[in-house]
Amino acid sequence: MVVNFVTKFSLSSFNKRVKKLSEEQRYAIKRMGFGSVLLVPDQTLNKNLLAELMDRWSCERRGFELPFGLVKVTMMDVALVLGLRVTGESVVLEGDVPFSGIEKFYGSSVEKRMISIASLEKRLKSLDLVVNEDFIRTFLLFTFGTFLFPNAYGTVDSRFLLYMQDLGKVPLLAWGRAVLQDLIKWMDRRKEDENEKYMGSCLILLQVWSYEHIDIARPIVPECYEPFPRACRWQNSSYRLRQWFTTKFDGLNREQVSYIVQFLLFSHGGNNMHV
Repeated sequence: MVVNFVTKFSLSSFNKRVKKLSEEQRYAIKRMGFGSVLLVPDQTLNKNLLAELMDRWSCERRGFELPFGLVKVTMMDVALVLGLRVTGESVVLEGDVPFSGIEKFYGSSVEKRMISIASLEKRLKSLDLVVNEDFIRTFLLFTFGTFLFPNAYGTVDSRFLLYMQDLGKVPLLAWGRAVLQDLIKWMDRRKEDENEKYMGSCLILLQVWSYEHIDIARPIVPECYEPFPRACRWQNSSYRLRQWFTTKFDGLNREQVSYIVQFLLFSHGGNNMHV
């Protein structure tokens, strides 16, 4: 059983940095295809809910085993919840890719291809209101390390920079697909090793997915409130003990699960969803 976990996922750190962006900087990030994530409000992780879901994860079937069957997180879920592109060229961090000059420029090394979040925060502070390629790469790396691809070490993989050498190609990449693959990787890792205390990945994706599809511990939202991305729809839920979630999930019936998310898709400040 997944009793507890520690995570470096930090939506609060990400939101604090977003609030410091100028309009010109926001526009530059929107052009990269990440405008939707700038809209995601700060939320507290419901760790007992997440632990219950992790405990029901099937590594073999790539889904959550519920009393009446298997339920999966889909590409459409990622596109709706985070507003990220899920089609296009895949983002895959290959182990045998040669070390590059751009990685060295951002403080990585051949021995350890990682960049600390602290160094990225310092770099963003020094850039202040500058809007150039350095700012875009630094901010995206910070976004990856705190929000979309957090790991257990407070760092971000420098190989992401290989996909950002030509910034013109960044909006065409399937970043949403990569986020889902990273989430699956971490859930497999947690399920296969009960002694693993850390949980990486974009945990707010899993939490909002649960609220969207499963009628357990959902926060109350206004009727017909259908924002995009859907992560903007949900606020913090009430605290519940882990046993409460276990009992509710054990008694879950098919009528409590929605397989199709009803949504209203509209233009929001120049953001476009790519499925």
